[in-house]
Amino acid sequence: MHKIDVAAAWGKQLQAALFGLSAEVNPAEIEAVRNALSALAWREGCPRAHRARSDEELTYRRQLVVAAPDRSYSALLITWPPGYVTPVHDHSRLWGIELVLDGALEVREFMTSEDAPIELQFTRSVMLGAGDATTFLDPSYAHSCRNLSDSKPALSLHVYGGMLEDFHSFHQEADGAFGITRRRAEHC
Repeated sequence: MHKIDVAAAWGKQLQAALFGLSAEVNPAEIEAVRNALSALAWREGCPRAHRARSDEELTYRRQLVVAAPDRSYSALLITWPPGYVTPVHDHSRLWGIELVLDGALEVREFMTSEDAPIELQFTRSVMLGAGDATTFLDPSYAHSCRNLSDSKPALSLHVYGGMLEDFHSFHQEADGAFGITRRRAEHC
């Protein structure tokens, strides 16, 4: 089978795994989708992180690959340059699945408070390799992600219960309180 055909077949398998998702899911549904997606990380045609040329500088990239016609879910591929770290950020109250396809990521998870001043409560740190995924359903979930390699890129698949158009990033002020910045979610 031709390389393009294999990649297209993988894309159809991704769409089949996501078919029927809605903006409202329960823990059993999100776990079933997570398991189906994890199996895709090992299928022929699965995208991998790579550099086109050895002198090419990699940048953090978010590429929309699937979106439901009713906008009830979306899936993005994210390319992680070596050592890249995101600020702590939320997902605009959407549920999510984050699956590593190539490389390894550390995900530091937090819960945010509803009241001012905003507080971030660290809950855990998760190390994810190829085929590993983390999920979140709680609207107060936030996290920071880091490519664990200082020399190789990573690639991950992110599925959200809607279209992630904007989000909040959190930064610590000099007085120890957390500030919030609303950001637009950019796609390639």
